Amino acid sequence: MNSSREKESGFTIVEWIICLVLVLALLVPTGMFINRFIFGNKQIIDFKQNFSAAYIKGDSNVWQKVKIKAWKDYTESDSIQIVMPDGKAIYTHLSNVKLVQE
Repeated sequence: MNSSREKESGFTIVEWIICLVLVLALLVPTGMFINRFIFGNKQIIDFKQNFSAAYIKGDSNVWQKVKIKAWKDYTESDSIQIVMPDGKAIYTHLSNVKLVQE
């Protein structure tokens, strides 16, 4: 026999769970589509991060640790610029740099 809750809403708890899963199954891909194709591959919130050093991969694939004064990444590319305390600037691909806080 049906409980009073089932008579009021017309749905059982299992049917409510199935509906919830179906709604989520539609909303998640829609959100991913909106994020990828409308906003593109952009950082929506920019957090200020402070780093004191960086490991930079040189021409001979050797990682060298350097102190940094400032750094800047670029939203339209995969590049980064690092300024060392002596004023020397290095512009390279993000895969060649590991920023660290010490």
